Amino acid sequence: MELIGKKILKDLVDRKIGYGIVQPGQNVDNGIPVIKVNNIISGLSDVNLLDKTTVENSNKYKRTLLQGGELLISLVGSVGKTAIVPKSFSGCNLVRATGLIDIKNPLICKWTKYFIDSKYGQTYINNNLNTTVQPTLNIDSLEKMEIPFFQKEYMEKAVNILHSLDDKIELNNKINENLEQQAQAFFKNWFADFEPFGGKMPEGWKMGKLSDIAEITMGQSPDGKSYNEDGIGTVFYQGRAEF
Repeated sequence: MELIGKKILKDLVDRKIGYGIVQPGQNVDNGIPVIKVNNIISGLSDVNLLDKTTVENSNKYKRTLLQGGELLISLVGSVGKTAIVPKSFSGCNLVRATGLIDIKNPLICKWTKYFIDSKYGQTYINNNLNTTVQPTLNIDSLEKMEIPFFQKEYMEKAVNILHSLDDKIELNNKINENLEQQAQAFFKNWFADFEPFGGKMPEGWKMGKLSDIAEITMGQSPDGKSYNEDGIGTVFYQGRAEF
């Protein structure tokens, strides 16, 4: 497929690319939900899972209030993670470590997301990181990212395929989460509540400590070469059980 041309990200947006609330403060009961980097990574599935900041804090950053459909990107720490805001998250805001890329055209918005997710987008991000304190992508560098464009039919087909894969991954994650919850409930039912045995501990069972059946020993500390100039190092422990 022939490349039609490229546009820098700054020229694709309807609102200026920017970051969210610098100091959102502690979570409050009645406030404005804010999206953090970990929310982008885990997926924007439930607005009720978000922390909240005060209305006053949010009002200072009306520029990043969400309507739904915007593209978000993590700017600090785990840089380059993306998500498109569901309509149910309308009215939420962002924190400093997340960036807003507001592209009204749904096709171009999704195309931009998948380009950023690709090895080409991630390479650009890695090459433009500020790593003085922790990995950080500056807004100026983000605005200058070049997005390639192809024929509309090709872009639509690519976006639909990738979106379908995302849906399948999300469904599989939900299935795995449900199975894990069932396994935990089953374990609690049998080994904590003893419901199959009428709520009583089965005959022959007893409560005890791990040390009653096992010998736990600490391994050796690493040699001096593993420590830094301040004398701080990582200590590894190795457990051994003998029955």
